[in-house]
Amino acid sequence: MARELFIRNSRLLKKPLSMSDIVSGHKWSYGTLDDQGRLDEGKTDNNGPLIIYDTENIGRGIQILNHDSSKEIHLALVLPATEGDVRMLYNVAKRIAELWKAKQISVDGDNEDVSNLDHYIDFDLMTHRSVLRNARQVFSGSEYVNLPCATLPIWVSVEKLEGFADDYKEFGNYLHDKQKIAAYKSAALFAQLDDVICSIYVFFDNGAIILPKDPEMKFSQDGEIYTCEESYIFVHELFEGERVSKMSFSDFVNKVPSDKKTEFDHKHILYSPLTSEELRAIFKD
Repeated sequence: MARELFIRNSRLLKKPLSMSDIVSGHKWSYGTLDDQGRLDEGKTDNNGPLIIYDTENIGRGIQILNHDSSKEIHLALVLPATEGDVRMLYNVAKRIAELWKAKQISVDGDNEDVSNLDHYIDFDLMTHRSVLRNARQVFSGSEYVNLPCATLPIWVSVEKLEGFADDYKEFGNYLHDKQKIAAYKSAALFAQLDDVICSIYVFFDNGAIILPKDPEMKFSQDGEIYTCEESYIFVHELFEGERVSKMSFSDFVNKVPSDKKTEFDHKHILYSPLTSEELRAIFKD
């Protein structure tokens, strides 16, 4: 489910817009999502979806398709999104229309004068709240939902989503607060170490890191499903002369002080920045 807008270039001499053209004068940023749903800031040439978002109100983000086209740009906003996302969708559309001298924008197939575009906002806001209110039916069979957001995916309970219908602004605050930390979400890498198939999570110093509560232990390759026997935390160049330091995932999690760990979402823990000295102390024990 998504609201989709199409803006056609009305200029006689057509040329594509740069993302810098679009975001100029606004507190907007952009990037592409990798295969883990994590934002690669400022990139437009990766294979993942291109996302634009408001840095002061980070929500689901707006997807821009055909951004390098000289003829038409396609915007899409998934449901449920925040109030900030909804308003930004139409502001981005108007910005592109201004640059391309377009008088009309296609909204889900219906042409609308740019000057009348804002009348969709109230209807959209009601629609997004309705999706939240009916989250149990929309996401049938799930107690928790993985919401792809502007900078990373966030697992949210259906019960919490339903509650946001009555406090819609808090939905935006919730997603923004999770993402404004700009934590690195470490994803599993799979390798064979000493003839044992393992999952590996990279950790580094002086940065907020998100790790799963339970390491991923299965992966597929060439149609085959493999199960890991071990899971490790890797830290590069922690000790002099040692390129990579490793520790079992469970040992590392247990040795990190409790005041450095908070729940990020249903499936992940947020680790506050650890200095090199703190990491060395953990790995020495």
